[in-house]
Amino acid sequence: MSVRKVSTDRGIQALKPAPRGERYVVYDAIVPLFGVRVSDQGLKTFVLYRRVAGQSRPTRLTLGTYPLIALEKARPRAKAALEALVSGKHPGTREAEQQKEERRRQAHTFLAVAEEFIKRHVSKLRWANG
Repeated sequence: MSVRKVSTDRGIQALKPAPRGERYVVYDAIVPLFGVRVSDQGLKTFVLYRRVAGQSRPTRLTLGTYPLIALEKARPRAKAALEALVSGKHPGTREAEQQKEERRRQAHTFLAVAEEFIKRHVSKLRWANG
């Protein structure tokens, strides 16, 4: 079962759990292919279903769980993810690349280099151990 309507906080709160062993999606009328997936346990998750450009099968992106992520934050995330998918990039790989770059940048700070130097060289000195 899938329905399309304008999502609101009140409307999401009112969604009932799916029948046992099933799930359903209520699609948002404002952002295409974006919706709330409701489980039989009553868990509400923001999802986006879209095919990555150049691939034949659609992918489901989980954008966050309601109410941990508000609807006002989930819609912009969905729009950004949709743009990335249309351009042929999977948002998950883009985030992983950004995190990798951030770790690489932090590894070359003065503090990181100083700690590595102390660990490798100074800790082996007799007076360093007390």
